[in-house]
Amino acid sequence: MQKCPCGSQKDYLHCCGLFIEEKQLPATPEELMRSRYTAYTQMNVNYILDTMKGPAADRMDEKGIRKRAKKIKWIKLEVIAMRWDYSEKGFVEFRAFYSRNNKTHVLHEISEFHCENGKWFYVDGQFQN
Repeated sequence: MQKCPCGSQKDYLHCCGLFIEEKQLPATPEELMRSRYTAYTQMNVNYILDTMKGPAADRMDEKGIRKRAKKIKWIKLEVIAMRWDYSEKGFVEFRAFYSRNNKTHVLHEISEFHCENGKWFYVDGQFQN
């Protein structure tokens, strides 16, 4: 069994693999955020693009993301907080650690998610210092 890259300590097939392999939909913003992180570790650009809408999707450069993905090694994910009103909007604050050019970097973001017809989408994010 392979541990899921999202840091849940669960087996991949019983965690983000359920969503990435389309066996079920993420039920919360955090599940979607974790599965998107896992998709980045796999360079699964199709899943990343399929789970975006709004401003985030408008800014997405598919060729650029594929090019950058080859230069980055994702190290770990830390979920700091999740706010969710059990309706159509949620926020997840996280830190994603990655290596590029043999240097470790941290992406600290508060991501915004919207739910449409039972499916969550990443719509925007605010970088934190």
